[in-house]
Amino acid sequence: MTYKFTLEEAQILLKTHTHLEASIKYKYASHSGFTRRFNRLRINAEQGQKQDNIKSKIGTVSTNKNNNGKAVHKPFISDLDNDTWLNHYCGYYWEKEYLTEMRDRAWTANKLLILFPRGHGKTWSMIGLFVRFLLETRKPILVFCSGSNKSDIYFAVLELLESDAIMEDYGYTVHKQNENRGEIWLKKSMGYRDGFIDPNFKIVGQLAKSIGKHPSWIHLEDIVQDIKASDEAEERVKRWFARVVKFMKKRGMNSKTRLTITGTRKDINDFYEYTMKEHKYATYHVEALELTSGRYPTRDEVISDHDMETCEIIGRPPGKYRTLECPDWAFDALLYEYLWHPYDFEAEMQNNPIPSKGRYFKDCIIDIVSPFTDGELTHRYYMYLDPARGKSKKSSDSAFFILAPFGDKIYIVDVIIGKFNDTELGDKAEELANKYDPIEFKAEDDFEQLSSNSGLIKRFRAIRGFRTFLSKGFGDKLSRIEQ
Repeated sequence: MTYKFTLEEAQILLKTHTHLEASIKYKYASHSGFTRRFNRLRINAEQGQKQDNIKSKIGTVSTNKNNNGKAVHKPFISDLDNDTWLNHYCGYYWEKEYLTEMRDRAWTANKLLILFPRGHGKTWSMIGLFVRFLLETRKPILVFCSGSNKSDIYFAVLELLESDAIMEDYGYTVHKQNENRGEIWLKKSMGYRDGFIDPNFKIVGQLAKSIGKHPSWIHLEDIVQDIKASDEAEERVKRWFARVVKFMKKRGMNSKTRLTITGTRKDINDFYEYTMKEHKYATYHVEALELTSGRYPTRDEVISDHDMETCEIIGRPPGKYRTLECPDWAFDALLYEYLWHPYDFEAEMQNNPIPSKGRYFKDCIIDIVSPFTDGELTHRYYMYLDPARGKSKKSSDSAFFILAPFGDKIYIVDVIIGKFNDTELGDKAEELANKYDPIEFKAEDDFEQLSSNSGLIKRFRAIRGFRTFLSKGFGDKLSRIEQ
């Protein structure tokens, strides 16, 4: 049986009943529990803090009867959405669209891989969801994580369970804990029997065996902390996942065990790639910085503060950019990482790791050299264009390349990558042609992006040496590179 009280109904009730009488008549766990709920309702009404959401939660309690006919109280289940719950009980105030989707998907998913930028709230969000799951289901959670984060996550969960906000509405739920074993046991809530022999919460190190556990929810928290040391180390992680984690998911909780993974990419062939390709995990992939039009600035177009690791674009920005509006990562800090630490930025903030020798030219020797200053490359330049297919914000980027063969080497002199409309693409081609006076200007036209655009093709034909070429007839990208 369920009783719900709005603030007005609770006020009327307390005019005719003492707290003790109300708690007995309406089967609350204790009169103090009713008092706390009523006071919280009153405070939130006065402060105007999400009254419509919170009032339906605080005055609600569920009861049923056990075999002896006595009232048995199940764990309190809140009506709040995950964002409001984390804000209200955990003090977690980041309410961002990307976090809302991540929390909701993690709360319901059977198996899910979440790839997030560093410092964007994934770990704290998962901690809040763990606590809510423990309080409202009493089912066991098993978390695997790197050794450096193990104790931090353990104490964060424990402190939230013992916080004033949670105890006021859920009561004191912790029965015992063992820091060394990473275990937290909750009380059997007012006669409610959960039927599990595992601790309600257990956190262990990465690659731990944990044989014999029967979790309802398994979570892997950032278990890949470094770029793989060797193929043997990578295979060890894969074997552990298949033999330990995946087996527990199949055998735990009558095959209803959920498995979520959160992490940040380190290498193109890392463990997360393995879960996506081999085990077909649904993936929620978020990038910290998105180029919506134009291009990113070069180092010469910004003023940088290397002490604060930020930079500011000089003059008019050459493109438009979108961030996740994370409080800890402003645009100027992300741009600095993009310009000065490109490999780390692509892996840590974009989850698009790039091998140190590039994605494809693994057998080539690529060196960074000082620019030629005495005109050695004059009249040796060639310009190439790889135009985007499509014009939507989700379409690929267009890329200009200025190359110069000299001796037995090919020098990459300039690269411009960005999202350009037809006018901008024509302007950029003319700008580069005036700067380098290339011998030839070749542009790919596999999907007739250029030949079907009479205005743009007319501008390109005015540039010396222009012609289009097709590359799709020579096989896929790897085949063309190998040729």
